[in-house]
Amino acid sequence: MRASWPDAVIGLFGHIGDGNVHIIINVGAETQSLHLEIDTIIYQLIQELGGSVSAEHGIGLMKKPFLAHSRSNTEIALMKTLKQALDPRGILNPGRIIN
Repeated sequence: MRASWPDAVIGLFGHIGDGNVHIIINVGAETQSLHLEIDTIIYQLIQELGGSVSAEHGIGLMKKPFLAHSRSNTEIALMKTLKQALDPRGILNPGRIIN
C-alpha cells in the first residue's frame, strides 16, 4: 500500500471477540476512483494470510469479485446450488453474489 501511496491513511477497527477487522483506506482525493485497485491489494493480502473477504456484512456487489480469495471453488459451487434450490426463479437479490 505504501509503495503505491506513501501518504495513505489506513484505519483499522473491528470486533475483538471474533477477530473481524474493518479496513478504511484514504489515499487522497482520488480514493474513490482507485477503489478497485486498493481493494485488489488488500484482498490479496487477506488471501495470503488465510483471512475472509467478509464476515457479518456479507459480500454484496463490492466484494463479489474477491469471493474466491476466501472461498474454494467447492464452497462457491455449493452456494450456487443452494441459491438455485431456494430461489429457482432468481428473484431474491438477483446478481448480488451468484449470477
